[in-house]
Amino acid sequence: MSDLLVFLDNCPVCGFTSASATNCPGDLNRAGGWRYLQPMADDLKLDLSELTKTIDVYQCVNCQAHYLNPWFSVETRNRIFLSGHPIHNMGWSNFVDRIASQEKPTMPMQTHELIDAVESKIGNISSYAELGCPFMGLLLRTSPQNEIKNWLRLSRSFGAMPPASFKLLPQALVDYMSVSSWSSNLAKIISRLRMRKRQISIGRTNPIVPSRISIQERYFLSTPSTKSWGLNCSGFGESCTSVAHTALGAKVTTLSDLDSAENRTIDLIGIFLMLDHQDSPLELLAACLSKSKGVLVLTHGGPFSVQHHIGLGETFFTNLPKLIPGLRVDRIGSKESDVMFLLYQHSDR
Repeated sequence: MSDLLVFLDNCPVCGFTSASATNCPGDLNRAGGWRYLQPMADDLKLDLSELTKTIDVYQCVNCQAHYLNPWFSVETRNRIFLSGHPIHNMGWSNFVDRIASQEKPTMPMQTHELIDAVESKIGNISSYAELGCPFMGLLLRTSPQNEIKNWLRLSRSFGAMPPASFKLLPQALVDYMSVSSWSSNLAKIISRLRMRKRQISIGRTNPIVPSRISIQERYFLSTPSTKSWGLNCSGFGESCTSVAHTALGAKVTTLSDLDSAENRTIDLIGIFLMLDHQDSPLELLAACLSKSKGVLVLTHGGPFSVQHHIGLGETFFTNLPKLIPGLRVDRIGSKESDVMFLLYQHSDR
């Protein structure tokens, strides 16, 4: 088991020595994220509970980020995110719910209220870019009605949507089996059945709720990371990057290419529950701030699950102006344990 985990000498967020970190055992949810880890454990014939017993959570005294130590080696991460469970469940679930008119209230407020709150701080938002996953935030919720309708029509014509007569297990049984301790292969089958049930509802209702928000320019920023699914994440026979373009009408690019493509800054960049999946989150935030008027972040407030190497909770964002000079951090709201912040430079920027 020793080659699966790596001990760190420094904070993975700011690089401060881990010898000064504070042990916070109560902030770790050892059972969280098992659906992502179990296929890897099954493949290697490991007892996942025994593996996670060796992991503990610490808080850096410099940046206030939480992090797990030890955590998974790069090879183990590949087994988790690329081959074991190469699908971001929450993202694709949000996408299916959107086109089935069954959006879950995953953000602290309604979309138009959120836009109003952000514009009161940084001004009008006519250009927007989302980073990490295209289905977690405003890119999905402000997607043009005609783009999704066209994508839905083409998906049906190519057989991506099943016929409405497709028979399924009762939802109660599906829910029970999903949380049981059965094999990961069965869990994958159940996950697909649940996805198909929502696909069927899409075919019956012919939904799409038009957004009241009009953002002129929309981008999805692809970012490489060893702690995330990346370009490997696919559904309906397409990668999430492809669906961001074909269904959500977003231009796909990278953060480094954003300025060279437009020769100016973007009004707002959104990172929704994906900052803790990045290899260098502090550097990434600084880069986003240099290319935008503001950065909107939705983050897990804790306890932190074992599939996340780092936990960027409220104390991290409160402390962030000490690490990025001239930064303002405004708490926008919270939903259950998730907290949203708007990051922007002072007006003399």
